[in-house]
Amino acid sequence: MAYQALVASLVMTFFNLGVIGGLQRLMHGLDMDLENRHLYPWRTELIYGAYEVVIAALLLVLARFSSGFTQALLVDLQLVVVINFTNAFKTLPAIIPTVLLNFGLFAALIGHADWQLALAVIAYLGWLTVEEMYFAPFDEHMMIRVLADLVAGGGFWVLMQASWVMSATMRAALLIGFVVATLGSFTYMILLRREHLIDRANARDVRYDALTDAYNWLSFRKAINQRFDQNADLSLLALDIDQFKQVNHQYGHPTGNQVLITFVDTLQATLEMIAPHAMLARTGGEEFMLILPDTNASQALAIARACQARIREVLVPLEDSDAIRVTATIGVATRQIEDESARDLYRRADANLIAAQEAGRDRIGVGQR
Repeated sequence: MAYQALVASLVMTFFNLGVIGGLQRLMHGLDMDLENRHLYPWRTELIYGAYEVVIAALLLVLARFSSGFTQALLVDLQLVVVINFTNAFKTLPAIIPTVLLNFGLFAALIGHADWQLALAVIAYLGWLTVEEMYFAPFDEHMMIRVLADLVAGGGFWVLMQASWVMSATMRAALLIGFVVATLGSFTYMILLRREHLIDRANARDVRYDALTDAYNWLSFRKAINQRFDQNADLSLLALDIDQFKQVNHQYGHPTGNQVLITFVDTLQATLEMIAPHAMLARTGGEEFMLILPDTNASQALAIARACQARIREVLVPLEDSDAIRVTATIGVATRQIEDESARDLYRRADANLIAAQEAGRDRIGVGQR
């Protein structure tokens, strides 16, 4: 038994590490939703599920033409693979069909299936639903998820006792291999997930302002050039928070930071309602740029007025129960036929902002549109 247990443990563990590594590469290539705004993440996860089902099918086809310990080992491999994937998935619309296809393939190719196994599959899907509702992500509920995985694997082989005749030593070896592979795979998945989250955070830091969560100058420069090449109707708003340096001087930089955060949150909420395709970027200390694709001059002015009206309602509370009222000056510019590059549009928006500031604060400048 010791030899079979060692073989099962090594084969199952290293095979699953390779499968998980392939999944990680697939995720790096497809999971680019840095803003977590994807409305249907299960669509991407269905691709991961297809990857798992192909692997499971290959294992079960090999098992179909094998016998004895080799056949049982291949089925055990498939079991660990599907459990690992249910841990990696985040959406039930991807988990449920993947699990059903796995057990359907098992029933069709191996033939060890009865009403008890069908009932166990239903119970397993019920538990996976509970996991996704209350114990996700898996790396934040490690003990519960690992114990559930071990119970699922052990329960499978208990159900197989009646229909799959094998020696007690073989069954014990398969269970030991399952436990070792499950623990090893789970640990590896935790390490990969943390690495993936760090990579996502680093990628996000390159594109976003760390304080306000608006896009940064690098993202703005890239986006405005792309939009200029793509959109005939393109407008740009240059925004500057009024008297911001005075806020920092009088109340301190922590308060100034809170003003910036509140300013961006207010603008983002407003833009989601009136200009959902707009892109807000922080391009300086209290300076922001708002890219408005497919927006003509009159529409851009209306958006500027709506944003300014909403900003005037902003109050940033202070510790002494007082509050700071925020206003902003805005320069508006729209692409012209004579514009040779996005730089021309940017300079005109900035010039209109400066002109509005020179005329007073809390204004909109549209002079050189």
